[in-house]
Amino acid sequence: MEQPDGQRCDGLKWMSLVLLVVQNAALFLIMRFATVAHPDDHFHSTVVVVVVELAKLLICYVLMAAEHESGAVGPLQELWTSRRSLRELTLPALCYTGQNNLLFVAVSFLSASASQVLSQTKVLWTAVFARALMHTKYSVRKWASFLILMVGAALVQGQDRKSMSSLAGDTSEYEYMVGVASALGAAVLSGLGGILLEMNYTSKRSGSLLLINMQLSLVSLPFALLAVFEFDWPGIAKDGWHKGLFRADTMAVILVQVCALRALLLMAPDGSPEAPDGP
Repeated sequence: MEQPDGQRCDGLKWMSLVLLVVQNAALFLIMRFATVAHPDDHFHSTVVVVVVELAKLLICYVLMAAEHESGAVGPLQELWTSRRSLRELTLPALCYTGQNNLLFVAVSFLSASASQVLSQTKVLWTAVFARALMHTKYSVRKWASFLILMVGAALVQGQDRKSMSSLAGDTSEYEYMVGVASALGAAVLSGLGGILLEMNYTSKRSGSLLLINMQLSLVSLPFALLAVFEFDWPGIAKDGWHKGLFRADTMAVILVQVCALRALLLMAPDGSPEAPDGP
């Protein structure tokens, strides 16, 4: 018996929620392991960010081409038609690129649990930017829940500092604070990028979710490449861009990050232009 469209849509959204929860939990565990497990064969994190954006761009292109009546030419035509609006994605793309790079810095100095909890403060920052930029109103109960989230993040961060000090005495206070600042910075950028993207697409733009993700990845690539040359170019010139890239744990990091795209596509099975939550 065929399910009604409403039940099917709800089922897909619940499935996407489960995928996002699993993806988010697995991402920090795998990132932490891949970052610290091979200190002599460490991948260049900025290169990984570029590869993830390229993978998302390719996946969206292939899916659009499969659905488009013009085949492989169709996605290129839509990108060309919407080329003038790409500049509107500059700030969200910059925020998300910064977020993805900062997360690698965070897991280098913090445990997976602390990095994940601190990064989840993006919920609070999303609410702050929504209130400031979109004048969204929240109830006292919701603001109280945001406060509880911050208290929980502070408790986890404090406990993580004690446990890491006992396990790795060579981790300096400065390095630990760099990790905390990076995780919080990623949360701020995620919240700001999400609100900017939502403002953009709810007021000015239309298009399928595949096209939105293609555009966002396309605009993000120059910023990601800029980060490569700014932060990792000396190491790349010495060891090559592929150093540590084809290890199983590194490929797992890339795969888990790309899996978030699948969850987002399930959340909008009708192709409605819901704003992505970030690369």
